[in-house]
Parts: sequence; structure tokens; C-alpha cells
Amino acid sequence: MDLQTLCNKKILNLHKYFHSKQNSPLHLAAIWSDLKYTPLNLSNNNPPEIPITTIINRQETWRQKSLRGRFAKALSVDYVEQEASMHWLRGSDMCHNNIYNK
Repeated sequence: MDLQTLCNKKILNLHKYFHSKQNSPLHLAAIWSDLKYTPLNLSNNNPPEIPITTIINRQETWRQKSLRGRFAKALSVDYVEQEASMHWLRGSDMCHNNIYNK
């Protein structure tokens, strides 16, 4: 999950939470005073229109990138075993070379 989607979901959940607690004077004061001062925009009863991207959308965006998308395009070829390739990448020492620890 990417951070932008996580943040957007938190905004929507907090908006729903504040509007579900309208019987509390503290929550009501927060709702009345938030006139687009925060991303929640609590004064508006409707939750904000925030795009939530799915994994499929993020994968398509990744494939469309000219440099970073090469790996995603190579994985989507029929003759490549995706599971074995991903297992190799996760288990390999490509990113964490221990030559300095010897």
C-alpha cells in the first residue's frame, strides 16, 4: 500500500468518525469550526472526494513508466515465471550487499 492511499483512507475514516459523534459538544465544536482548515473539511456533511488507488491502478502506472516500468513489463511476459522471479528478488542480496561486514 502506498502512503497517499493510506493517508486518503485515514481522512475519510476520520470524517466519518467525527460526523458519527455529533452528540458530543466537543465533536460538534470541531465540526462547526473546521471551514476547510483541515483536509477533513468537517463543516461539509459529505465526505471529501479523495481518490483511492487500487493495486491494479498502481501496477498500471508502474508499467507505464519508461525506466522503472521495464521490470514490470519483463515480468508480464508469458515465458517468465513471476513467482520465481519475485522470490529471487526478495531473497537475493541485491540491495543489502554485505561486503563491508566481512
